[in-house]
Amino acid sequence: MRPPVWVVLALSLSACGTADPPLHHPQAPGEHDHLAPHGGILVELGEEFAHVELLLEREEGALTAWLLDGDAERAVRSAAPGLEVVLVQADAQLILNLAPVASALTGETSGDTSQFHVVDPRLETWSGVEGRLPRIEILGSVFEGVVFAGGHEHE
Repeated sequence: MRPPVWVVLALSLSACGTADPPLHHPQAPGEHDHLAPHGGILVELGEEFAHVELLLEREEGALTAWLLDGDAERAVRSAAPGLEVVLVQADAQLILNLAPVASALTGETSGDTSQFHVVDPRLETWSGVEGRLPRIEILGSVFEGVVFAGGHEHE
């Protein structure tokens, strides 16, 4: 006697619920990396205390920064009135003041946001994202002279 079709179907569906494969590649013990959620470069603050993601969009002449937690997965809001970023290339230096970005979607306001942005025509010819954050306060801690290098603009 064969079991009813619903029993076979239920058993086969329950077998499909086995453990999902990992979404990222395994790493050596003590070693890990984070992915920039917006496709920019990640700047580490402290020993994985927090991150700043920087995204240069040359075609728009824009630079956007997002404040992120230590795992670079969650937004961290700030009351900062702006974020200063110094970009360097060869013998040139570009000092930018990124303004806070409000978002009706996330409920973020100019005085309570995780995103900062600037549009500057000089960025249209800038070759990459290398420089420093002179001073940044995040999650009650202050970081000064944070140097970052690497990463190319997003086109």
